[in-house]
Amino acid sequence: MAWPLPGQLERAQLQTSKIALEKTRLSSQNIYTRLFTDLKNLSEKIDKEKELITLVKNKLKQNVVPIVYAYSLGKGQEALYILSTADLPVSVDRSIRRFCRIYEKYGVQFGAYEKLDKENVKGKVVLLSAHNRSQFNLSRFGKTYSIYLSGWGIDEKARQRFRVDRALPFSDHSDYNELLQFVRQIKPKEVYCTHGFEDIVHTINKMGINARYLHEKNPIIVTT
Repeated sequence: MAWPLPGQLERAQLQTSKIALEKTRLSSQNIYTRLFTDLKNLSEKIDKEKELITLVKNKLKQNVVPIVYAYSLGKGQEALYILSTADLPVSVDRSIRRFCRIYEKYGVQFGAYEKLDKENVKGKVVLLSAHNRSQFNLSRFGKTYSIYLSGWGIDEKARQRFRVDRALPFSDHSDYNELLQFVRQIKPKEVYCTHGFEDIVHTINKMGINARYLHEKNPIIVTT
């Protein structure tokens, strides 16, 4: 009997077309979902930045010194960029400022800012390292309003936890899509995931990059 059987080739072509169509549909759906998530995240980020800027401006109008706490590396520079590009006068402590030079070296352009002068903070936003809070005697600044930037700011009790007037939810961590975007940009040979949802491993594998989730029972031992 001749192969293929009558009609089998046509049926195979039809099934192949259906599969191709379904792949296109799923791909479009994934792109839509990713775009929707990205736009939603961007909108929330803009709202948080506007909230910080508005809060700081209002305090300055009330002759109150806004004290913004952020981590020395990462969040400190993000806060400086937001505040300085909004044309707010920002006074920055050394712990944050020393990393700003590295950002500037690689093309990040902040607005105008100055070295913190503890004797001259009136009318300025003071950006302090969250890790060095105990080193600053805020009473010498006069009337102040403290703002802590942290992903934990989403918790209603964060203000009491950090002992500040306001906690705003600024996270240091990338979300799911940002992690995938990072992987696409650097094109690594292999990705090791240490915690979080394991489905990201399957997504990275589908991108053509070898990825694996590290479990305690199956660790990788590196020797020199």
